[in-house]
Amino acid sequence: TQAYGLRNLQGAVDVALADFPQLLPEIFAQLPGPELAYTLAGKYLNRLGLAALSQLAMTLDPPEQFPDVHLALLLPSLQQINHVLMEVPAHDR
Repeated sequence: TQAYGLRNLQGAVDVALADFPQLLPEIFAQLPGPELAYTLAGKYLNRLGLAALSQLAMTLDPPEQFPDVHLALLLPSLQQINHVLMEVPAHDR
């Protein structure tokens, strides 16, 4: 059944996260559709590396339909920009 398949897939993602994170992009590349990818994103979004997150975002297109995943992909860049802006002295702003 579909629920059984989802449990197996979540188990594979759990193992990959713990032992083989380099395999996560390939797992996400093989997902059959955006609904399943989004279900997994909801559970694993905060634990994914950049490569896996990028692959997941490619599966979840267009960005307007799945903004949380695409914003998570941009988060490191946004944090860098914020850090640079915080270093600018107040009188230079």
